[in-house]
Amino acid sequence: MDIKQYDSVPDFVQNALHEGFEEHARETTGDGRNYFCLTLEEGGVIKAACHGYSYTDDLYISQLWVDKSLRGTGMGRRLMDEATSIGRERGCGKSWVDTYSYQAPEFYLKLGFEEYERIRRYRGPYDRIFFRKLI
Repeated sequence: MDIKQYDSVPDFVQNALHEGFEEHARETTGDGRNYFCLTLEEGGVIKAACHGYSYTDDLYISQLWVDKSLRGTGMGRRLMDEATSIGRERGCGKSWVDTYSYQAPEFYLKLGFEEYERIRRYRGPYDRIFFRKLI
């Protein structure tokens, strides 16, 4: 066996990781992750996106991004509301997200999330903050 290094994650490696995690999850819990991806597009250009997954009765938001020209316009809330709707449709009762102190922790608080864990100075001077919310 050889160890190979890549400067980015090739699709075939990402697929192998995904399939391996899903197989282990199904063997262990009887359930796998059900992914989703949402985009807000204008003229074929992605201006905001959110992706995550449901797993058992939990909704996990993996990433949320809004173009800086649209921040503060409600687009992030719109994506999060849609993600929450997907979670409810899938039988989720809780939602989880984490962010850094330099990103938008206030945004998640405004959406009704509560901070339940903080790792101080996780990335240099910045904290990593974990949030949860009943949906």
